[in-house]
Amino acid sequence: MYSTLMSCTQPTTDPLPMGLLEQAADALRVLAHPHRLKIVEILLQQRLTVGQLATELRLPQAAVSGHLTQMRAHDLLRVEREGRTAYYRICHPAAHFIINCLTTHRDQLSIHTNQEAS
Repeated sequence: MYSTLMSCTQPTTDPLPMGLLEQAADALRVLAHPHRLKIVEILLQQRLTVGQLATELRLPQAAVSGHLTQMRAHDLLRVEREGRTAYYRICHPAAHFIINCLTTHRDQLSIHTNQEAS
């Protein structure tokens, strides 16, 4: 599975700078929650309000708001206001990359997860 996931990126011979690795680790820590990953997946398709996300996720609005607060604090999303309504949109490229990688390798991940459950 590891070699399959490696195809998400272009190989590079230059070592990654520590600052970039720290930023990536920060984004990964915030996104290391299934509800937050689902929020990213949804918000990559369209901007939504907290209430709309709560309905889509079937979670209490307070829980979704907490997730959004953490994601916003790490600059993974932004708020677009129209009057008194706040819409959320993903703005960090790492979030898009992670969902794209998961989507691209969904079958391999499912097989690996099923083998662990056996």
